[in-house]
Formats: sequence, structure tokens, C-alpha cells
Amino acid sequence: MSSIFRKTILTAAIAASLLSSSVQAEAGKYNMSYLFHGSPGKYIDHVDKAKGSLDVVSPSYFKLNIDGTLQLSPSLDPTFIREMHSRNIRVVPYLSNDWDRELGIQALMNTEQLAEQMAEAVHTYQLDGVNIDLENIPTPYRDNLTSLVQRLRSLLPEDKEVSVAVAANPEGSEQGWIGLYDYKALAEHSDHLMIMAYDEHYEGDLAPGSVASLPFLEQSIRYALTQAPADKIVLGFPFYGRMWNLNGALLGIPVQNRMVDDLVRTYHGTVQVDSPSGSARVTFTVRPSDPALTVNGRKLTPGNYELWYENDTTLMNKLELVEKYGLKGAGSWSLAQEDSRTWDFFRLWLNGAAYPDSIGHWAHNEIAEAFSRGWMDGMTETTFSPDGTLTRAQAVTVLSRIAERTMAAASAGEPIPGVTGAPLPGISPNPMDDRSSNQMLNLLGRQAFSDVPSDHWAAEAIAWGYATGVIDGIEPGRFAPDEPLTREQMAAILARWLDFPSAGSGGNASFFSDVAFDRWSYSAIRTLSLNGIIDGFADRTFRPSEPVTRAQMAVLMNRLFVSSE
Repeated sequence: MSSIFRKTILTAAIAASLLSSSVQAEAGKYNMSYLFHGSPGKYIDHVDKAKGSLDVVSPSYFKLNIDGTLQLSPSLDPTFIREMHSRNIRVVPYLSNDWDRELGIQALMNTEQLAEQMAEAVHTYQLDGVNIDLENIPTPYRDNLTSLVQRLRSLLPEDKEVSVAVAANPEGSEQGWIGLYDYKALAEHSDHLMIMAYDEHYEGDLAPGSVASLPFLEQSIRYALTQAPADKIVLGFPFYGRMWNLNGALLGIPVQNRMVDDLVRTYHGTVQVDSPSGSARVTFTVRPSDPALTVNGRKLTPGNYELWYENDTTLMNKLELVEKYGLKGAGSWSLAQEDSRTWDFFRLWLNGAAYPDSIGHWAHNEIAEAFSRGWMDGMTETTFSPDGTLTRAQAVTVLSRIAERTMAAASAGEPIPGVTGAPLPGISPNPMDDRSSNQMLNLLGRQAFSDVPSDHWAAEAIAWGYATGVIDGIEPGRFAPDEPLTREQMAAILARWLDFPSAGSGGNASFFSDVAFDRWSYSAIRTLSLNGIIDGFADRTFRPSEPVTRAQMAVLMNRLFVSSE
């Protein structure tokens, strides 16, 4: 069977078979964050640092006048709203009484007018809904809050969000301001409840402790689930911690997570994870000779300090509660307070795979992209093994998934070119029926590689690669699916797949010092290097026999198929 026949006749059958059998990335979870800190002029930068992880941003656009009517914040910016929409991010401003009890009461005594004003503002400024965030209001106004939400919902189209920030209520209390929120009634009239599962310890607490301990979160979730369905619950996380001076000078002042590394580095702090709370705890001493850092407007004076916050590990562990209880998603207070590494694992978590071993890895963004597009999976549910070797079977599986995505897009009338601007190999507008597909796969399996049985996990992907002429065995009849893929093998595969004109064996001897003109892979390596697809090393070597790592594969596929979109 010629390679031309394989490409033109078998490809569609195998691609169709792959379409029905490959594993796709999970649908992303809902994720929102409040915008409160920093200059409004920096809001776009803050959002972009989230690396595409946000569905909704909630800026502080809706304030209250003294009579409880709506006051639009001067920070309301139509340009920001347009920019967010261009990024497919919804803008749902939050209504706040800024912890002012009397102001909040006035608002809840004026629900009809306030709801109408908010609905009008949503329409005028092309906003995507409203998040009601009224706090520190006593229980007698519980029904008023429900009435406000119900009236607002009736005034807004169904595609506009109405959500309510509610106090965490681990004990199911109906007393004090925590009792203001009738979870059951509010959930009935809103899209979801955003549980403010933080400030378990707060400013003024005499004893240091976690802002959001694991038991506190779980108890809050369990109570919420007795009142509202899981798909109407968003779990809120803090992007800040709290710090105590142990001589009593400072009691639980807020500390932005992004400042913690500076404090630890400057004062040689010790970081530990507290097992009972599942939160991170930092202890450090400020000496008279030490520089005095400023935290939340206060200069640190000499003394012993204790800081509680959520680091990458503890936050990731707590995000698992969203999956454990089947919640709608996650929220955070607030954007611009987070550590810069936070969004590295958030992207993977949103798509169902938060791999601890890729957090902070040089290729983390590309790994997240490859996973979210369904190109690559982890080695286990919790490990990606970025520096592990890529096997030949894994490599062809990645390529087959990319081809599958291209075929699906082409069938939908959405051409997705490869880097050459032409459709990728392996795409046909006339796929065979399932019976023909299976027959051709079986025939191909018998003819191609004796070490790839029909029940091998990558058998269909390998059949696709052979049918398209993209792959070949390491010797006649042998594919070696579980052996590491070398750099020169990858170059040969990509040169066939991308169909660049061959650069031949010309050129000068300094091209790569360890790739001789007569090496079998020379032409492929030279072709891809001249087209900017692959690189050598600083010492002018290519290291053709060195294995490709899983991280390198993720980076290479991003270079080819993400940057070219």
C-alpha cells in the first residue's frame, strides 16, 4: 500500500475513529474575582495577569448615596467594559455599602428604586449583571435583602447575572449580620450565591489564626448545601492573609498575598503548613537593625510576628472542595492581591487538572494550554511529569488529537490552518462509515507494526500516524511505542507532518556541530531549524539522540499551533 494511498483513503477513517475515542478536557468551571485594590487604570493589567482564567470580573462600580439610592462610582469605565468583552469576560459590578450599617439599612428600605436604578445602569453601560454585596446589616432586614434580589431579577434579562455575596455560615446561625442571608430564598431568585469563606479570623482578633481554615470551609459548604443546590454555590477564597505582632501592637491586619515573599525574604521568616487548618503560617522577627517594611499603611516595628495566609499548595488543596462537593466554581477577594504564581495552577484547576509538579515550572503556561485544548493529559490525576521523557506513543497521540481538532473545526466550516497556512495532513471532507473505519484500522494494524497490538492504548493514534505517512517504525514492522522519542525523531515526524519544502543537505558545516551532513535526520533538522520551529543549544549542538521531555512537547505544540492562530 503506497503512502499516497494511505494518506488519501485511510486518513478520514482513522480520524473519524479517533474522534469518538479520545479524552477531551473537562468543561471549565466558573471563576470570578472582585476588583477593588489598585488604580482603575490598572484593572486591565490585573485581569490579563490571570492568564485567561476569569469568566467574570466584579469591579466596585455600584455605591450607595446616603438615602440608599444608587451612586455610580467615578471608576466606571466604558473602555474597560469593552476590553473585557473583547476577552470574552463578563463585567458584573458589585453593589457595596462598604460595611456601613446605616447606609445598608437605607438601601434595604428602598429596594424598588434601587433595583430599578441598577437595572437601568446595566442596560446603559452594557454590563453583564449585578453582584449584591451588602454586609454588616442586622437580621431584621433579611426579607428586605431577598426582596431586592427578587425585584432585580425580575427587571433584568435572563442572560444577565444576578448573584449575591453571602457570609460564610458554618454553624447555620440566624443571629447578627450573618443571619441577614436567607440562603434558600436568595438562591431561588439569583444565579448563584458567592460564599465569602474568609475572615474566619479578622482584624482585632487577639489570637492569630487562619483566614479560611479547611474545617471552616467545609462546614460552610455543608450548611449551604442544606439550603441551595450545589450548582448555585460559588466558593470564595482570600487572596490575602492576616498578620499579628505578638506583643499586641498589630492584631490581624490584612496582608496581600503578593507581599508575603518580601516579608519572608527580608526577615528570614519560616513558612509552615498548619495541619489542622490546612493554611500556611509564617513566623518572623523584626530586629531594630532590620529595614522597616510597610504593610497596609503601617511600618513594622521590632518584635515577633505571625502571618496566616494561603500559599500555592494550601489554596490548591482547598480548591479541591469545589470538585468534591460539585459546586459551580470559585470566587476570590480580590484581584491584584494574589501572588503572581496563583494563576499558574488556577488555569489547570479550571480545566480539571491541577498538577502540583508543574506549578512554577518554566513551561507551566504551555502545559496548561496543551491540557486545556485536550492535546495532553497528566501521567496520573495529580502529576504531569513535565521533565519526564515523552514516549513515541505519547507523541503520536498528541499529534492525532491536534489533527482531530482540526478535522472537527473543518467539518464545522471553521478552517484552522497549520503553520504553513495549509490544512494539516489527515483531514478529509468525506469520512468513511464506522464499519469501514474499523476494517481499515484492523488491516493497517496487521500490516504495520507487530509490537502495537489492537488493544494497545495508542493503537488508533499510531494507525492514524502511519496512514498519513507522519510516522514510521524504528525498523521494519517495529514501532517501539514505549521507547523515548528522541529529538531527531521528533524533527523527522514534524517535517513530514508540516510538509515544509525540504532544505536538503546543503549549508555550511557550522549548522549544528553534532549533526553531520550524512546523518539520516539532517534534512529534517535543518528544514525545521531554518523555519524557526526547533532550536539547538547555546553550545551550537542539537543533541539529536537526547529524549524529548513532556514539557518540551507542550512548548513545541504551543509554538506551532497557538501562536499561529
